[in-house]
Amino acid sequence: MEFEFTCSKTGKIFRTSNFDIINNKGVLQDPSGQNFLDAEIVPADPCPYCGEKHIYHANEMSCPLKG
Repeated sequence: MEFEFTCSKTGKIFRTSNFDIINNKGVLQDPSGQNFLDAEIVPADPCPYCGEKHIYHANEMSCPLKG
């Protein structure tokens, strides 16, 4: 599955299926009853635009299964 990431320095978008999920605390529920994944996603390779490793909160990611 490929995710779309945005470089926090350049604002450019890149895609990769090579990522790790870290600090995974599982699916939790917010005060309004909505479920969310409390985790972070890290592309395995450095950003192709700035060369840094970025960390993204799972709630920042768009669902790759949506059309």
